Amino acid sequence: ILFSTLTLIWNYCTTDRSLKTLVIAGVLTGLTPMAHVHTYAIIAFIAPILAITFIHFDVKHFRDWAIFALVANLLAAPQLLVIIKRIGNGFIRYEPAWESENPILFWLKALGLIFVLAFVGLAFLNKDQLRFYIPFLFLGILASMVMVQPWKIDNIKLINATVFLAAAVIVQLFRKLGWLS
Repeated sequence: ILFSTLTLIWNYCTTDRSLKTLVIAGVLTGLTPMAHVHTYAIIAFIAPILAITFIHFDVKHFRDWAIFALVANLLAAPQLLVIIKRIGNGFIRYEPAWESENPILFWLKALGLIFVLAFVGLAFLNKDQLRFYIPFLFLGILASMVMVQPWKIDNIKLINATVFLAAAVIVQLFRKLGWLS
């Protein structure tokens, strides 16, 4: 569901600007909490940032994103209430993943070459690709500093979204270097 929703949002942001595209993305987002609450959290974090980074100062832009948020959250709310009752609250806390280690060294050890190549690949992204990737970078940083899950290792589900997009950045790097056609 995450990749389908992100594809729809990418299409809306870069090419089609159709309300129908965002409504479908909103429906998919709203259906996710019971199946995979982390997917909902990723999209709930990413979508407002994308709405701002791809901003068009017109009524249609704001209306479309408001309808997306309304659809997604109306469908998600009953599911989230059940989830919150089941797991309780109070598990969001500042707890850096690297604990006593240097954060850069932590990420180099955790992701190795992916970290380095994705960082280099940022220089080869076009404007739209960079604007789409930046929120995921923020998500990865946030998820490595703030635990938003009851169990520490569950934050990896949020970090994986950043790694998935990092793979796309690396593919773009390889294309620009002529290693892929």
